[in-house]
Amino acid sequence: MSHDTEPEDVKLVSIVEREAEEAYPVQYWDGSDIKKTFEADSDDLQEAYMNGRLHPACGEEVEAVAKHLMWADEIPRWEKTYGEAPDEDFFWKRAETVGTRDGYLTLAKELLEIARKKVEEGLL
Repeated sequence: MSHDTEPEDVKLVSIVEREAEEAYPVQYWDGSDIKKTFEADSDDLQEAYMNGRLHPACGEEVEAVAKHLMWADEIPRWEKTYGEAPDEDFFWKRAETVGTRDGYLTLAKELLEIARKKVEEGLL
């Protein structure tokens, strides 16, 4: 996937793709461009899925939730005073100078942890 403003050789990847490539870099057979393969049964695949599903939220996920929480808090006051509301990034950038991000980041992390724990209920 590439944006029109990006040079042709720049590959944009998602957070999960970047993390997967860092954790499991592509391996090639010596002196070739043939990728190594491995065998996995359904138990291995299920275990890999569960490990990924139960992993704590990354910083980008926490920040995305925090931005939305801040936006949801600010919208009623903003619309009442100024009318049409700006996007989440506006409030997030503004909060950087005011110093109100920390509370939203903490709350976002807690909410994501609650959701993750709900997913693992019954596994223990």
